[in-house]
Amino acid sequence: MKARSAKFQIAESIKRMSNRSSSPLELSPDRRAELIARLRSAYASELDETLSDFRAETLLDMVLEAIGPSVYNQAVKDAQAFMQSRLDDLDGEIHLAED
Repeated sequence: MKARSAKFQIAESIKRMSNRSSSPLELSPDRRAELIARLRSAYASELDETLSDFRAETLLDMVLEAIGPSVYNQAVKDAQAFMQSRLDDLDGEIHLAED
């Protein structure tokens, strides 16, 4: 019964992911493969469980869907703040003192 439930949950997750709109969190195939390998390794070392490629891909997609937008938005805010601080520094550097 538990296995059937897990299969149902995975199928539902895949259905939801196929219905979602395009996301700015598209990963390159190399980056995606690296993250999947890291997930599989973490499961093996931390949880002593084997994670198939399919399950690792599904888990990665679920994590990206759940927290990806928040992480992406925070990264954009951090980049904007950094660039603004650099522009503020530049403003003081290029103006000459007037008498």
